[in-house]
Amino acid sequence: MHINIQYCIKKKNGMPEKKDFIKWLYFIFYKKNVELTIRIVTTKEIKELNNTYRNKNIATNVLSFPMNNISLKKNYRKIYLGDIVICSQYLKKEAHQFKKNLEEHWAHIVIHAGLHLINYTHNTIKKQKKMENLEKNIMKKLGYKNPYQEN
Repeated sequence: MHINIQYCIKKKNGMPEKKDFIKWLYFIFYKKNVELTIRIVTTKEIKELNNTYRNKNIATNVLSFPMNNISLKKNYRKIYLGDIVICSQYLKKEAHQFKKNLEEHWAHIVIHAGLHLINYTHNTIKKQKKMENLEKNIMKKLGYKNPYQEN
């Protein structure tokens, strides 16, 4: 797994390092020859991206941009999965608002976005439950709490 990290804001305490992103995505892309980009952006940039690509003129915590319909079951030399764009300001605000541990919230959002890159969705109840169960299992393996359990 190869991850390109783009910090488009000043790095601050509590902001993940490359090793953190690798750790969080490990259980999704274990032994897969994949590449992706994670871009940490301002509220303004994520709002513009959300408006451009989803017609929602609001900020959000994360956006995933999968390259295409990819199957990790095939043997490819290297697959470029796509991009994950994260607004650290929004994430920090959310963690505080919902009384979540900031590191765990980062981990959950990165895992959630990583699953989107391989075409997991939550647009039906059945797909939502499947995706949430995967997220909970990965978070548990990492020693984190269930992200859907209220604090």
